[in-house]
Amino acid sequence: MNRRTLLLASGVTVSSALAGCTGGSDDGDDEADGGGDGNGDETDSEPAESSDADSPQPDDETSGAETEDDDATRPTPQTLSGTGDASEPIGIEGGLTVVESNHEGTESFRVEVAADDGARAIFADNTGPYEGEKAGLLEAGNYTVDVSADGAWHLTVRQPRATAEAADGLPQTLSGTDPVVAGPIAFDGGHTAHATHDGDGVFQIRVFPETGTRPELVVLEQDEYDDSVSFDFDGLGWIDVQADADWTLEIE
Repeated sequence: MNRRTLLLASGVTVSSALAGCTGGSDDGDDEADGGGDGNGDETDSEPAESSDADSPQPDDETSGAETEDDDATRPTPQTLSGTGDASEPIGIEGGLTVVESNHEGTESFRVEVAADDGARAIFADNTGPYEGEKAGLLEAGNYTVDVSADGAWHLTVRQPRATAEAADGLPQTLSGTDPVVAGPIAFDGGHTAHATHDGDGVFQIRVFPETGTRPELVVLEQDEYDDSVSFDFDGLGWIDVQADADWTLEIE
């Protein structure tokens, strides 16, 4: 399994040893900010280990939220690990959520985050070994992480937060092999992106705000890709790249 290489022209901040989806989701329609069909089958697999399973909604006075030097406060990352299928509760404070996934099995690997109302967001959908990240926009509340796997796996759930002073500007150049989420980056309206992809699966690039309901779709293609596109985004954003092979991205 190839580990990604991430090159940031102006020092984009990336939280990582990661994960975000093959490199990408097997289905380009599986959005981490929308719903999807999940599975609720119970199994006898080894239970997951969770650092936050007993308290999915931490008390504000004892949550241990991490504070950046730029005065942006972000929730403490939550980790889950196990072998085989599992379901574990987590608490989300709302907004941008990034799931870093790692799978050591050889069969299907799928990670879904399910809300109490039945809505589900897919953060990984791959066959075989996997390492990647994927972003989504979730409302505040209690969720269940459903993992379908045949081997050992590890998840880290992050909720990035930042101030304008902490963001990097444009232009930016990124490259890699696995799915990644990079940011924060300060956008200011109309932009041009040139992207390439050497794989034969889904290639998707989106820009996520810290809060909101939808990301900005920049590229959604199948197979190899080499083209430039224009898009609009204003404010702080995180770039989500889903790919199954070598990719590059230049944004200005």
